[in-house]
Amino acid sequence: MTALERVLKQEKEVRQEISTSNKNILDKRIENYKSNENNVLDWEGVKNDW
Repeated sequence: MTALERVLKQEKEVRQEISTSNKNILDKRIENYKSNENNVLDWEGVKNDW
């Protein structure tokens, strides 16, 4: 394995890590979505409002 390959592998591993607090936030957002699947915004409506 070349030095470049080692660096790229290390970068890929680092980028895949997620902090516990970020994971908790994502988990809460997913729970909220699953319990309110119809409570979403349509992209076209959002885009037009901006």
